[in-house]
Amino acid sequence: KINPNNIQYYINLGDAYAVLGEKVKALSIYDDALKFDDSNVEVNINKAFIKFKNNEFNEGWKFYDFRITKDKINDIQ
Repeated sequence: KINPNNIQYYINLGDAYAVLGEKVKALSIYDDALKFDDSNVEVNINKAFIKFKNNEFNEGWKFYDFRITKDKINDIQ
């Protein structure tokens, strides 16, 4: 059963749009996913890859580098 209140629903939907080449739609869906959990590493990295493919490198690195910040936070806790 599909549960639109689950972040994985949005990750999977965004991934599907990304595979289909619908980058704008995928980014929009990933933004919706971040409303559930803005610290989700998978969503941030997926956004980074789309930004890289769009030659938006500065923006892409912000999302990609998020994984390092998240790892450091987890190590402290």
